[in-house]
Amino acid sequence: AEYIDIHLAEPYPRDIVVALNRTLPEGFRALEARPMFGKTPSLNSVISLATYRVEFEEPLELEELGARFMEQERVLVQRSAKGKERTVDIRPGVRALSPDGNRALEMWLSTTGEHSPRPYEVLEVLLGWPEERVRLLRVVRTGLFVEFDGRLKTPMEVW
Repeated sequence: AEYIDIHLAEPYPRDIVVALNRTLPEGFRALEARPMFGKTPSLNSVISLATYRVEFEEPLELEELGARFMEQERVLVQRSAKGKERTVDIRPGVRALSPDGNRALEMWLSTTGEHSPRPYEVLEVLLGWPEERVRLLRVVRTGLFVEFDGRLKTPMEVW
């Protein structure tokens, strides 16, 4: 689930999706295109929520782990940037943890503000595993959303 802003010098042809797909690297595919007129905010500036799916090889008590995580008032993690360490409370940025049985988890994470959690940070705390082990998990971003009129919409639904 990716979106991209492309600024063109002239109007794009009707078959731009076909043209893009001819030139994109293998494994990438354009699904839809929308014209933007005037000064439109970048997609990155309006996307406020991302969903991720993680699948586990072994069954886990994901319902219990998720409930315990969500009950916490604060979840502090350490981040390094430009050689400086700082503590960040990521709990406000974790909107939901939704187990799919005991082998898959969907995470709804905020993408804006200092509280926006990184998926692997959430998993480290949730599972109590070291970063090296958590990084071996396959985390797939499944959606990006804009909060619009109190509802979640895809960027393509907004424009």
